[in-house]
This record gives sequence, structure tokens and C-alpha cells, in this order.
Amino acid sequence: LFACKDSREHFSDSGMRYLLHVEKGGKRAQKGDYVTMELVCHTDDTTLIDTRKLGTPFRLQIEKIPFAGSYEEGLLLLGEGDSATFFVSADSLFRYIFAGNDSIRQEDTKMKKGGTVMYDVKVLKVQNYVEAEQEMQMRFAKMEQEEKKILSDFVSRNKIGVEPDSNGMYKVMTMPGKGPLVDTGKMVTVFYRSRLMDGTVFSATSKDAPLRFVPGRNEVIKGWEIAFRGARVGDRFSLIMPSSLA
Repeated sequence: LFACKDSREHFSDSGMRYLLHVEKGGKRAQKGDYVTMELVCHTDDTTLIDTRKLGTPFRLQIEKIPFAGSYEEGLLLLGEGDSATFFVSADSLFRYIFAGNDSIRQEDTKMKKGGTVMYDVKVLKVQNYVEAEQEMQMRFAKMEQEEKKILSDFVSRNKIGVEPDSNGMYKVMTMPGKGPLVDTGKMVTVFYRSRLMDGTVFSATSKDAPLRFVPGRNEVIKGWEIAFRGARVGDRFSLIMPSSLA
């Protein structure tokens, strides 16, 4: 994808080496812009990130240059359609990622001392803040409509006999409790099991390890904050919620 016989060696203002594989002369990124790209981050023997395998490109807003010689610095040298490989100091990258965390040793990571981390980048799109926000809102609106139909079909198929609340969440009470009301600011202890719509369990407590949280502190997902308002000790219920609440 990135290799090219005509690749040219360049150096950024900070001295970072990079190879420019393709130069289309398209719109260049500036600080504050969003860059959508295909990205492969790797060392000599390990691939750390490959967005092509994820099936979706990576979008980044260049708010700042985190350190001299970072690949974000390199992105400001590229335009739409360009591709390049940036050679980033593994030492600088490690210091940036693990700043203030003395428990992680560099020799225990893939960033070898004195080594290099390569970023292969192909720029697909450069957008300013307004353009990017408009595109994202249109995408979210489309996803929201598609999701509403999926939820509606799921509720109908499973004969859920309750109406959604104003947030689009269904709360199905299976056993009402008789204990005191849940109170904002006080610790709540819960057992739960979270599933995808195909039934796959992706998170759950065990009988010996319940979850404890304080309502009102945003320690849990928004759907839970809503669902536990007015709940009582002993309540058992199921929640079916849109992703915006989860």
C-alpha cells in the first residue's frame, strides 16, 4: 500500500526522517483540522495498529503537536491523497505515552530503547472543524435512525410489553423490591449481566464480586444513571437501551 520506487527521503523541521511515497498536491492539514487516514503503526518486528484490518479508517483532530518528531508533526506536511512513512523515536514516544507512570519500564514494551516506531500513513481526507462536525452529525443521525428500527424489531420479536421512556430506553421490571429508595450520593451495590442483542455476554459481575457505585457521580453509563432514579433495594429489572446511553 505504501511502498513506492519513487519514495523520497525528507526531514521535518525537528529533524524527523520520513519517506514521501505519493504526493498528490491535495488540501493540506493545519492545526485544528481533522485528518482521516489509513494508518499502520509498527516496529521492525511487530504491528501495533493497522486500521485496514479494522475495516474503517482512523480520524484524528490535530489539536497540538505532542512532542517534536511525532507523527502528528508529519501529518501537517501531507495533503489529501499523499502517503508517507514517518520514523518516530521510540524513546520520545514512550516518554509521551507513559509520562508520570513510573511503573512501566520501556524494556517491557515494544518501543525498544534507541529504536524507531514507523507510521505508514495514507491521507484520505482533510476537513476543518465545521466540515468534520457536519459530517459526523449526519452520520450519527443516520445511525440513530437505523438503530431505532433495530431496537423496535428486537422489542417486537421478544414481545417486550413496555413503552420506551423519553430517552428511548426500555425498563422491564421482573421483581419489584421492597427496600429503601436509591439515594443520590449513597453507595449502591448491584449484580448485573450485560449482553449484546445477539445474546453475547460482554460484561458481568460474579456472585462474590458485585459492582458498587455512587449514583449522580457519572461513575456508570448514562442509561444506568437514569434507570436507578427511583429504584429500590431488591429491584430486579432488565434494560434495553440505545447505544447513546451505553
